[in-house]
Amino acid sequence: MSIGARLKELRKELSKIREKKCTQEIMGAELGVGRDAISNIEIGRVEPSEDFINLVCLTYKVRRDWLVSGDLPMFPQLDRKAQITQFVTSSMNGEEETDIQRILTALMDATPAELEAIAKFAQRLASQYNKKDGH
Repeated sequence: MSIGARLKELRKELSKIREKKCTQEIMGAELGVGRDAISNIEIGRVEPSEDFINLVCLTYKVRRDWLVSGDLPMFPQLDRKAQITQFVTSSMNGEEETDIQRILTALMDATPAELEAIAKFAQRLASQYNKKDGH
């Protein structure tokens, strides 16, 4: 797979993460280039410069090894705290309020007693899930 194909794959992955299509135009705007530049790289007409590769990696937190040579994974492995931070940040993006945003807002506004009750409920759910899967 070429670097252009991986750039296209990155756009598709960003669309899933953001729950909104990441077009060539959107990616170009985020990187300070035109849609044509993204298109030309994706179809292999133009090889991206080192500066462009570095910019993509920095902007989208993608591993350089993946972008250049396809070595997995696409994104660096995050510890649990970083995963939670990324989830909350991505969940709060977008103009329309989602169920996740409502849940996070309710958690933020909860009293200590309510948070304790929620934690106990979550532990009970996890316990039932683990029993079901034989963990």
